[in-house]
Amino acid sequence: MTDEKKENHKETEQLKIDFTTFISSLYMSAIVSMGLMPDPVTKEKKKNLNFSQQTIEILQILKEKTKGNLSEQEDKFLSDCIYNLMMQYVEAAKGEENRS
Repeated sequence: MTDEKKENHKETEQLKIDFTTFISSLYMSAIVSMGLMPDPVTKEKKKNLNFSQQTIEILQILKEKTKGNLSEQEDKFLSDCIYNLMMQYVEAAKGEENRS
C-alpha cells in the first residue's frame, strides 16, 4: 500500500461513526444548547432549551426504538446520557424561571 493510500485509509478509519459516537454527538448538542458549554463554532454560550428538550426526546425515541438491539454497554451509555441530560435540563430550566 502506498503512503497516500495508507493516509486515506487512516482518514476513513477516523471518520467511521458508531452508535456511541452518534449518541455522544447528540449529547454534546444538548449540552451546548443548554448553555453549559460554548458553541464550538461561535465560542459563545447561548441557551435554547427548546432544542435541548427536542434532543432529549430524540434520545428517548432512539432508546425505545433500539430496545433489544443494543449491547449492554450501548444501552447503559444511552440511558446514562438521557438521565444526565434530563437532570441538567431541570437545572437549566430553573435558571430560566429565576430570571423571569
